[in-house]
Amino acid sequence: MMLITENTGEPISVVQDGKFLGAVAKEGAAALRPDQPVGQGIPYVGEALDLKTPVRTAAQHLVRQQNDFAPVYDGDRFVGLVTARLLLPELGRSWDPMTGLSWSDALRVWGSKMLASGHEISLVFFDIDDFGAFNKAHGHVVGDRVIQAVSHRLESLVEGGDILVRYGGDEFVLGTARPRVMVDDSVFELLVEPVQVDEVPSGVRVSHGTSGGKRTKEREASHYAATLDNLITLASRACLASKAGRHAPTAEGEFVALDEEDIGVPTAVRVRRGENAATGFHHRETESVLSSVGLATADALSKLGGVAMRPLRSRASLAQDGKVWVTVMGQVSDGTSRLASLQVVADLYQSLAEAWVSLAGETPQTSPAHPA
Repeated sequence: MMLITENTGEPISVVQDGKFLGAVAKEGAAALRPDQPVGQGIPYVGEALDLKTPVRTAAQHLVRQQNDFAPVYDGDRFVGLVTARLLLPELGRSWDPMTGLSWSDALRVWGSKMLASGHEISLVFFDIDDFGAFNKAHGHVVGDRVIQAVSHRLESLVEGGDILVRYGGDEFVLGTARPRVMVDDSVFELLVEPVQVDEVPSGVRVSHGTSGGKRTKEREASHYAATLDNLITLASRACLASKAGRHAPTAEGEFVALDEEDIGVPTAVRVRRGENAATGFHHRETESVLSSVGLATADALSKLGGVAMRPLRSRASLAQDGKVWVTVMGQVSDGTSRLASLQVVADLYQSLAEAWVSLAGETPQTSPAHPA
C-alpha cells in the first residue's frame, strides 16, 4: 500500500510522540492564524488502518467512515496516510461497499474470459428467502445485517479462480470452473443450516439454483456473452423454482414409518396431480431411508409424466429454535440444480417426500407408504 505524509494537494500529517493527531490540508492551513498551533488544524475522527490492510478493505473503510484519508500504523508506530486519491482506481471499480463483493458486471467479464479460454463454467444463483419480510418487520438496518451475514456465509464457497458477486438486492451469484458435482456438494453442505442473525431467531434461509457444467462441444467466440446470459437466466429460474418449493403440498393418506433395518424392502411414495395419481417405488439396498424416499418420489413423478427429477442430496437437521427441517437437492429435466427446505410438522418422511415434490416444481399431493 502506498502511503503519503506530505505531498502537493494532499493532507500533511500532524504527529506528536509517534502518534497521529490529525492532518492539515491546504484549505485548512489557509484558515489558521499565523500564531495558531498547527495541531489545531484538522483533527481526525475515525479508526486507523494496519499496514497490512488490503487495498479493497482500505477503500471500504474510507467509504464507511466518510473520510478522505486514514492514518496507517505498523503496530504502534504511525507510518503515514492513505488517501482517497491514492485509492481512486479501487474506489472507481464496480463493487458493493456493504459486502465488499463486486457487482454483476465483474461476473460478465469473468465469464466471458473463462469461456473464451475454453473452460466450462457453472453459475449458482442465490436468493434470500423472505428478505422483504425482514426489512418490513425489523427495518433496513437488520436487512443490511442479513445481507452481510449471507454474504459472509457464501464467501466460504469461493476457491481459487471462482468469483462471487452481489447480483442485486438480496441476490448473489457464484461463478466457478470447478466440476459441477463438487459445487453441488459444497452448496448443499453450506445451506443445509440457516444463516444466523441475532434479530432473526429462526435464522435466514437461502434458495439457490445452478446452471452450466454440461458443455459437450466448443462454443463460437461470438456466443460468449449470449451463453453467459443464458446460464444466468437458467440459474435464476432454478432458484425461483426452489423458492416456490418452500410452499409444501398437502399430504394425503397415512404414512407408516420406514425402518432403517428393512434393507431390500421397497419404499413407496404415491403422488397425486389433480385426478391422476402414481406410486413410485425404490428397492433399498445400501441407500439410506432419506435417499430411498427421494428415489421413490422421482419414480412417481416420472410415471405421472412431464417431470424428470434426479435426487442428489437430502438431510434432516435440528434448527436452533428446536424445529426440524428437511433439506433436499436435486436436478430437474433442464439440467439445473435446485434446493428445497421444508419444516417437519408431523412426520419426517412425509415432509421429505413433499420437499422432493416441491423441488420438482409440482404441487400435487404425496403419500409415502411402506411396505409397498
